[in-house]
Amino acid sequence: MSLQPMLLVEVIIHKRLRDKMNRLIFLFSSAVVTLFFLGCGPKMMIPPNVDLRKYQSVGFIDFVCDNEGNLDDCVSERFLETLSGYQKDAHIIKLGNQEEVLKSVAAIQMDEKAIQAIGRKYNVSTIITGTVHVVEVKGIVELQPDLRTESGGIRPGTKRTDSGGIQAEGKRLKAIAKISISARLCETEHGTTLWTASESGQEEVKEVFMLPDGKVLFDASDYRFAYRDLVRPIIKTISTDFKIRKKRM
Repeated sequence: MSLQPMLLVEVIIHKRLRDKMNRLIFLFSSAVVTLFFLGCGPKMMIPPNVDLRKYQSVGFIDFVCDNEGNLDDCVSERFLETLSGYQKDAHIIKLGNQEEVLKSVAAIQMDEKAIQAIGRKYNVSTIITGTVHVVEVKGIVELQPDLRTESGGIRPGTKRTDSGGIQAEGKRLKAIAKISISARLCETEHGTTLWTASESGQEEVKEVFMLPDGKVLFDASDYRFAYRDLVRPIIKTISTDFKIRKKRM
């Protein structure tokens, strides 16, 4: 073959390769630009399944726990913080301890009549209540006893000695705990339930106290830290219906 046809073939091959590369570059650039504009496009707000902002006021009653100590305080604070974070414009009023709220309306249980009475007394159109049930606790590591509370008193499971000191009657443990949390939203005109959710979880807790009879107290000196890993994922799950979501248009 002469030199001229070979050069012609080489030119044609280079041209085809160049055209192919140009097409690939164009397609890649188009894809990048499309993804960029999709990623930067306007977002549409999707209302939550349960919108507290449509109610005049929401009364929040602290959760009740079937275990002595401060696990109920941890759950109540975390749930209220989560709701307030999801719906900043909602008018949520903290009413306090359930026993005290019921006592204020001369009731002994959270039934329809009690809910109606709470609505009238505290001027709230809805209330949120909840329960915490300790399913199981397994001690895994014994810790040094922490005998005093933050206020200087003595903890449950401890006693004062004849010499005026403090003596532990049980064991302070790091443990694996399983709990169940339930929450509900009720309207106060008729006392009916508008929404309810429950979830269980098992995780390590940094501090619990076990008495000689085997009874476990959730009475950590820093309960937000001690129960955080256990409580946080459960609260996140049961509060999903209150979350405002964003979707790109």
